Amino acid sequence: MFSRAKRPTPGPLVLVRPTK
Repeated sequence: MFSRAKRPTPGPLVLVRPTK
């Protein structure tokens, strides 16, 4: 959740942390 704000990349982030 917070990681998304730090890294605006819904690509690798989803693979690295699949936490919706």
